[in-house]
Amino acid sequence: MASILEPGPKFFRFRTGREPDNRDGQRRWRARYSYAGGSAPFDITVDFERHACTFHRARGVQYGGLLCDLVETLIGVETASVPLVRQPAKRFVFDCEVVGYRMSRHADVGGGILAADGPAAYFKTRPKGSWLVLKALVPDEGSFVLAINDRLGTGENVSNDLEDGLAVIGALTDVFTDAGSARHS
Repeated sequence: MASILEPGPKFFRFRTGREPDNRDGQRRWRARYSYAGGSAPFDITVDFERHACTFHRARGVQYGGLLCDLVETLIGVETASVPLVRQPAKRFVFDCEVVGYRMSRHADVGGGILAADGPAAYFKTRPKGSWLVLKALVPDEGSFVLAINDRLGTGENVSNDLEDGLAVIGALTDVFTDAGSARHS
């Protein structure tokens, strides 16, 4: 497992439906994260007119496995529990800006590109690709890149440093935490 202190981006990947629901300047995907003990569905809505991205939890779903993997992936810490950071919510709305449409993802990010340009530098406009890339802002805490590829039916949160990794974890813990703490089952 990579530690957040190691250089380079940290990717938290999930599956999405290949055909999102499109209406009135919004796109909504049904997403699913799979982990060793099961899977956790959630929805992602991007409102292009309001520059907002929303993560929605599903009713009756346990998100402990998702949260534990999120912590392990973004900050490199193995954990059996994730403490309740703030009040749980059904959804969390991030301000966001579109970095690009139809972008391609590049594996070669060496040479300090990410240190200068952040995780969005992992995606390029040439050659054309299938990725929608957004920069989501966590209020007063940091930001992360959200990238979704309809053609591949996949998405990922990308974080490049400890502060941004912790901001993502804190915000998504609000959405995916049940009462008390989340347990990896």
